[in-house]
Amino acid sequence: NAEAVQTALEATYHVNVTLLGETWEGLTPAQQLRLYHEHQYHVTVHGAHEANVIVARPGTRVVELQCLHPADPHPRIDATQNDDNDVDWYGPPSWFSMFSRRMGMEHTVYGESTGCTSANGQAGVHRSTHVRITNVTALVTLIARRFELLAKEV
Repeated sequence: NAEAVQTALEATYHVNVTLLGETWEGLTPAQQLRLYHEHQYHVTVHGAHEANVIVARPGTRVVELQCLHPADPHPRIDATQNDDNDVDWYGPPSWFSMFSRRMGMEHTVYGESTGCTSANGQAGVHRSTHVRITNVTALVTLIARRFELLAKEV
């Protein structure tokens, strides 16, 4: 449901969102690395492609999306259970956020356990490259705060 997030962001904030989706898989490794280096803001699903953050510049901001599984041994914050205090949404470290934060990037982990599904409909599977977020409003609010987006005049 990336299109729903894109629509909500572009309708509410001064931002242009580019969705890569299936296009990502057709890019060469050099093109993928260039995207991570050239762009200051990234919203991405948890996955191996996040290793590309190694070439991102200090100050880059990343929001990593995950579906949470109740049996996951690593404690994580479920953003659907949180209030409007996005300080708590900064999230516990994921494997990728541990090194990106050390390289001077702001890396936020956004997770949902209730209703979040992988593209094939599996509930609570966070290790999927296709995730359907149920609380689009919460995610858009988090992205806007983390990326310091300016709201459009009403």
